[in-house]
Amino acid sequence: MAYCRFSSDDFKSDVYVYYGENGFNIYVSSRRLDIEDVGPKVDLADTKAFVARHKRLMEAAAKADSKPIEHPDAGECFVFHTPMQAMNKLLELKDAGFRIPDAAIAGLKAEVAEWIEVLDPRSGECARNAETPE
Repeated sequence: MAYCRFSSDDFKSDVYVYYGENGFNIYVSSRRLDIEDVGPKVDLADTKAFVARHKRLMEAAAKADSKPIEHPDAGECFVFHTPMQAMNKLLELKDAGFRIPDAAIAGLKAEVAEWIEVLDPRSGECARNAETPE
């Protein structure tokens, strides 16, 4: 499941975040598109307006300059075992000036809340995996 892609927020995301077999993955871009604004989002129900906006966005992306991101984490990949660790890394990257979609942080925050619900207070383990006491 992807929380965001580089194309999120009209290609203004500096991260690709998803959950995979090895955990919560964060790929940080080494380059950033300097893309022109194509106007506000449109209602998905308005197919004609959506297609027209998407066409403008793809044209803007094709013409956009790509500039290097000067930061030690640019181009790096991070893997975390918990959504809290991944969310904290995204917040750290955001504080450092990276463009992080709000939806990615919100998605991980919801994941943290779900994990907390299934936490066994006695052991700190996930209740789904904890042994049932005899």
